[in-house]
Amino acid sequence: MKVGYIQKKFVFEEKKDYKRSITSLDWSTAHPELFLASYSKMRDWSDEPDGFINIYSVAMQTRPEITLNCQYEVTKAMFNPHDPNIVIGATTSGYILVWDVRAKKDPVRSIDRRDRSKPI
Repeated sequence: MKVGYIQKKFVFEEKKDYKRSITSLDWSTAHPELFLASYSKMRDWSDEPDGFINIYSVAMQTRPEITLNCQYEVTKAMFNPHDPNIVIGATTSGYILVWDVRAKKDPVRSIDRRDRSKPI
């Protein structure tokens, strides 16, 4: 019986150290060469946004292709399966945010839950 092995396909070596934890990862179903990573807020005070999402391409392995900003810490992010230009994110403050990667780096829509006492 032959045992399988893991083959390394891609190595992402970003030069910037974000000093944050990754809170979620998601692959695009429409563009399989793209994936995103959402990040927690920094432990130390910083003038950077509390949260952000980087969209990476397997063709560009040294830096993100797009960075989406958020004034809240992002707990989960995903590509919209019905529209590849839309990214949806949930925050620790209870908001659901929508980014259109064609428009700008800030959310284009914010959905406010009635009870924002708990993170999403």
